Amino acid sequence: MMHNLNPGPQLFIERPDIIYGLFASLLIANFVMLILGSYGIRIWGKVTLIPKSILYPMIITVSVIGSFAVKYSFFDVASCIGFGVLGWILRRYKYPVAPVVLGMVLGKLAEENFRRAVMMGGYGIFIHRIATVTILLIALFSFAFPFYQSYMSNRRLKNQGENG
Repeated sequence: MMHNLNPGPQLFIERPDIIYGLFASLLIANFVMLILGSYGIRIWGKVTLIPKSILYPMIITVSVIGSFAVKYSFFDVASCIGFGVLGWILRRYKYPVAPVVLGMVLGKLAEENFRRAVMMGGYGIFIHRIATVTILLIALFSFAFPFYQSYMSNRRLKNQGENG
């Protein structure tokens, strides 16, 4: 849209030169990556042999420089370090990192759409249809089930301790 192009199916009809140029460049990029990957496979395999004492400082350095380079802001650097420490804490205490990342990526989108739905139909919109009630109950069950499992395993251990 910035370049005066309207995305959608009409783009194939109105500007086929851009679309086919894009497809051709992607095809060429795949062949280049195939060649680089097959010739560089020995080098990429040796990357795994780099000691962690060298690799970790390099990763931290590149991450901090990259976070600063985006907006030239020290707040971004502090955020990078803060989220790195949060990730380390989550990993240390065996929390799954994937749901946190998923929540950060999809959280804003979910919040905006939730707000839009409430503004259009109020909170009651979530209980008018069987499908939405079913999905909400499945979500509630998915949230509560691990707590129930933990409670039951603690109860079994307590009973075994009293009977043993």
